[in-house]
This record gives sequence, structure tokens and C-alpha cells, in this order.
Amino acid sequence: MKAGSRPEQIHQVEADVQKLRNQVGILDQELGRTEIRAPIEGVIATPFVERKLNQHLSPGDELARIVDMARVTVEMQVPEKELADVRPGNPVWMKARSLPAVDFQGRVDFIAPVAQTLNGQQTVVVRSEAPTF
Repeated sequence: MKAGSRPEQIHQVEADVQKLRNQVGILDQELGRTEIRAPIEGVIATPFVERKLNQHLSPGDELARIVDMARVTVEMQVPEKELADVRPGNPVWMKARSLPAVDFQGRVDFIAPVAQTLNGQQTVVVRSEAPTF
């Protein structure tokens, strides 16, 4: 005990420490591969993403849908009888139920060439893009 550890024991412990450091390095690399980065900024639109926790994902599998909120495309069903008042470039003001304090402004950029029947009424799809926050 007074003489201390033998050189063989010291070398063995140093080898064990080095082996553990190597294992930590490998695990750090593996952990780095588990990070998932989205290709765009936006808002997660997939409900209950937390249910996918601890599930295996293969490359290319979808984890969640992300909605780019820089611009919002709005499709409106305009009754056919009111279509005479709608022209491309007309200003549009919109309010979302989930964001009642925010006004979205845009311009009509598309009017469908064909009417469709919706709830027994002939309507035409009119589209507008509006910048958000």
C-alpha cells in the first residue's frame, strides 16, 4: 500500500479510461445524427407530434408537417352571382378565427375558370396570397 499501485495496474486503468473516452466520442457522434432539422422555418401543423417520440424514423420519413407562415394562401368560395365584382388585383382583407386581432391583407391573384356546386350553390374559387408577420 505504501509503495502505491503497480505500473501494470496503472497502464490497465489508463487503457480503460482511453477506451471509455473513445466510446463517449462514438456516442457523441451518434447523438449528433439524431438531431432533426427542418429545411424551412414555420409552424408545426402536425397534431400530437409528441406521439412519435422514441419511434424509429428512416431517412426521408415524415416526422411533422411544417407550414411556412411567411405568406398565407387563402381560397375563398365566392357565389357565382357576386363574381362580377371580383377582379384580379382587387384588395382583400382577411381575419382568421384563431388570430382575431390580426388583419391579413392581400390581392386577388387567381379566379377559377369554372364554377362548382357547394351546398347547393354555384361558387367560384378565388385565391389571394397575404404576407403574415
